[in-house]
Amino acid sequence: MYKFLAKNGQALAFGVGTLITVIFFAIAAGGLEEFSALPLEEQRKTTIFDFGLVASLLLTVLSVVLLLFFGVFQVAMNFKESFKGLLALLVLTGVYVATIVAAPSEVTGIMANTVEKVGGVSPFALQFIGGSITTSLIMCAIAIVVFVLSEIRNFFK
Repeated sequence: MYKFLAKNGQALAFGVGTLITVIFFAIAAGGLEEFSALPLEEQRKTTIFDFGLVASLLLTVLSVVLLLFFGVFQVAMNFKESFKGLLALLVLTGVYVATIVAAPSEVTGIMANTVEKVGGVSPFALQFIGGSITTSLIMCAIAIVVFVLSEIRNFFK
């Protein structure tokens, strides 16, 4: 199964996506005239687009499940080669948890108005958002530093 998907997986995924898109367009085009004739309130209640929404959600869930399955499978089959990647993932997880814990659970300044407008934002959600933004900035800084250092190294080769 793995060899088949490694060889034909991309073409299979493209074919399934194309088939679902064609089916969705056929369903939507078939009812588009009636949809346009409906008043705005009724258009919001129509189910003409449900197939496309459900199909895209199912394909997304399927792709995430397969990604996790084959990721674990590859790690189990090639543990020695995967050790550096697992170590990097552990460090990234540690940085992420540390930034969430260190992020403030209260908002002050400019963001206070936005949080008031949104309403109902829990302290953990604020920490989660702040930690996520901080982790993203740290990863961007690391990527820039690695890029610059690799270019300097290539310059002297």
